[in-house]
Amino acid sequence: MDSDNINKMEFFALKSNLDIEDFGKEFSSYFNLPAMKYDFENDYEWLEVQSEGVIYNISKRKVGVEDEELNFPDECNYSIGLIYTKDFKYGERNVTVESFGSKLALFNNDNIYHYRSWDGVGKNTYMNIVITPASDRL
Repeated sequence: MDSDNINKMEFFALKSNLDIEDFGKEFSSYFNLPAMKYDFENDYEWLEVQSEGVIYNISKRKVGVEDEELNFPDECNYSIGLIYTKDFKYGERNVTVESFGSKLALFNNDNIYHYRSWDGVGKNTYMNIVITPASDRL
């Protein structure tokens, strides 16, 4: 990924029993996105698609793998990244942290966690914001 074309990244974590390909199909359908491309390396597998200036990345961590850099909440096995490219126009799809997080919790029908923001190389902010399916942040 070319960090020169990235404005900002937001990361959410959740727990799901679905395998990554089934999860990706349901995610794409729910969020009205094109089909996602699958890839893998070592302890991770992921799906990715770009739509209207946002790259949606779904990464699945294998059970028992710890990664300090990703800083997943322990109970989660999926990370969902919203990667805002320089082509993204705010307001076109209303893909904000709040709206996406609320919709993601509803999609998963369980709590999700907004756990990291990236504002440039070496500029990470770690947090543990819980978003519930009943959240009124839509």
